[in-house]
Amino acid sequence: MDFDRLEKVLLDLALEAGNRIAEIRNSAGLDSRKKADGSMVTEADKAADELLRSGLLESFPGIPVVSEECAESHATDSEEFFIVDPLDGTRNFARGSSEFTVNVALVRSGVAIRGVVYAPDYDQMFHTSSDGFAIETRAASSSNAKLTKCLARDAAPPFKVVASRSARKSANVESFLAMIGASSLHFANSSIKFCMLARGDFDFYPRFGPTMEWDTAAGHAILSAAGGKVVRFDDGDTLIYGKPGYSNPAFVAASSERAMREFARVSN
Repeated sequence: MDFDRLEKVLLDLALEAGNRIAEIRNSAGLDSRKKADGSMVTEADKAADELLRSGLLESFPGIPVVSEECAESHATDSEEFFIVDPLDGTRNFARGSSEFTVNVALVRSGVAIRGVVYAPDYDQMFHTSSDGFAIETRAASSSNAKLTKCLARDAAPPFKVVASRSARKSANVESFLAMIGASSLHFANSSIKFCMLARGDFDFYPRFGPTMEWDTAAGHAILSAAGGKVVRFDDGDTLIYGKPGYSNPAFVAASSERAMREFARVSN
C-alpha cells in the first residue's frame, strides 16, 4: 500500500463528499426517509456514498468497500477493506444541525489502520497521516489550512468524559462516571467524539447504545494514531473490525494507555 497516495485520496474524497452534501442541503430541500432498520437516510447520504465508493474503487480497485448505504456491501468478507459512513449523524443533519461528519477508514486484519473524519460545516478535518500520526486540519478546504498534530491527554483523575447526546439520561453512563470518578460530562454527536479524545479534550468516550463499524472505524484509527485505545466494555479486548453484520458491542474509548489502565482497574 502506498500510504502517501492513500492519504491524498482519502482527504480529497472526504472534501468532495462534504461539498456534495452542502450542495444538496442548499438546494430545494432535503428528501429524507426511514430505512428498514428505522434509521434515516437523505439524498445527501446517497450522493456522498456514491462519490466515496466510486472514488475508492477507482483508486484502489483491489480493495472492497463496505458502506452503510450500500446494503449488498454488508456481505463483504475480506481481510482488507474500506469502510464508509458517507454522512454520520443523518438525523442531526436533517434537523439542520452542524454535528455530522464524513467517515472513511481502511481496515486490515481487524484493525482500523488509517482514517479520515471530516466535519463539513466546521471545515474541520481529522485524519491519519501517511506515516501514522493523527492530524487535525482547520479550514481544511482553504489554502490557509492549519495543520496540527493531535496528542491525546496523559490522563489522570478526575477524568473528563464525552458521550453522545442520546445518552443524556443513560443509567449506564451515570454508572460509568461514578466508577471512574469523572469530574465532568459533555455531549456531542457523530464520530467527532473520537477526535476530541485524540486532540486531548477528553479522557473517555463510553458508548452503550448500538453502533455499527462504519460509525467508529475512522475515529478509532485517528484516536489510535494519537495514542488512545478503544476496547469492548464486556471483556476489555480491543474493538476489532470485520465482525459478522458489522455491528459493535458496547465499548469504551480512552485517550491514553494510562486512562485505559485506570478503566481496567476500576472495572475488574
